[in-house]
Amino acid sequence: MKGFENLGSGFFIRNVSFDSFGSSSTVTGEIKNNSKKDYNLATFVMKIYGNYGMITDFDFSLRRLKSGDIKPFKEIITGVLPVDIAKHEIVLKKFY
Repeated sequence: MKGFENLGSGFFIRNVSFDSFGSSSTVTGEIKNNSKKDYNLATFVMKIYGNYGMITDFDFSLRRLKSGDIKPFKEIITGVLPVDIAKHEIVLKKFY
């Protein structure tokens, strides 16, 4: 799927961006359920890295992901500015 990164188990992500929010950041993006199943809840772990290692990690969840749905997400990363972020990683934690 063009523009999407595979998270495993039929979940994909795209359009991840970080924006300044005072002394913090907002992270936004879209997750697609490309599996053949509908899910009530999918939980992901986002790890944020700076130039010298991991800065923080946090869980976030999306509810009611039907097969083929693309859902946006928006989270706040407290105390981390976008300029502090060198890379990020998103991992599927659980779904049902």
